[in-house]
Amino acid sequence: MPPPNVGRLEVSVFRIIHLSSEGIMKLSGKARQDKKPKAVAHHIVKHIHENNLKLELDNNSERHANIIGWPKEKFEQQDIARKIAEKAKLEKYN
Repeated sequence: MPPPNVGRLEVSVFRIIHLSSEGIMKLSGKARQDKKPKAVAHHIVKHIHENNLKLELDNNSERHANIIGWPKEKFEQQDIARKIAEKAKLEKYN
């Protein structure tokens, strides 16, 4: 879900297709000042589009994109986020 009160409704994501777990960790370290993720949710772009959202590639950081097109109402955002999360594959790290 997009964070509240930040202007444009968007969710920051990274495109990790064709990256190994090691590659994901390296990308995360660059983007998050060496903070390692506890888990990664693997989404398919199709599931974003199925919910009338778009993936906007910006490459401000390597492989960076934003999920845009979120509705303004929080309950609608929660519903869409739940639908996308249900189809995601969660990969946990130690």
